[in-house]
Parts: sequence; C-alpha cells; structure tokens
Amino acid sequence: KLKKRIEKLPNKERLIYEYNEILKLIENLGYPMEPGETHYEYANRIAHRFSIFGDVGIREITDIFVKNKYSNIETSGEDVNTVLKFKKNVQARKKR
Repeated sequence: KLKKRIEKLPNKERLIYEYNEILKLIENLGYPMEPGETHYEYANRIAHRFSIFGDVGIREITDIFVKNKYSNIETSGEDVNTVLKFKKNVQARKKR
C-alpha cells in the first residue's frame, strides 16, 4: 500500500521522499549525515564511496534534490527517474 501511495505522489514530493530514502540506505551502509552538515557537504564527504552508480553520483543526485526542493521549478519525471535509478543501485550495493 505504501509503495502505491508513494507512486501517486506529485513529482516534487516523490523526489524528496526518495532522496530521504537514499540517505537512510547510505546511513545503513555506515555513512550517516553529521549534525549541522548541509546536503552538499555530506555529498562531498561521501562522494568517494558513492561517486558514480550508472550515469550519476551522489553529488548529481544532491543537485537534483536541492534544485527541486528549494526552487519553484516544476519537478520533471526525468529527475524522479534519475533518483530512483540511483536508489536501486544503492540498494543493490547494500545487498552485496
């Protein structure tokens, strides 16, 4: 049920939700966000471990997240799909 509800969210809310899920996965891999650390600082700190999965790395995913969360632009389906692909790659890494 939760998965269906998430899929029905507007692109902006879904992208924010999925990015937060990525952060939880990465934290479970042993790389938590430090108190007071910005999203960009965090991405730069862990980039060596999550640099490129497929076409993009954590820095690019963070750029997409910040751009969509803090601006008034309309979130594209392409941005959501990019974040979802990255999430799948992190999930696969966690399973290994």
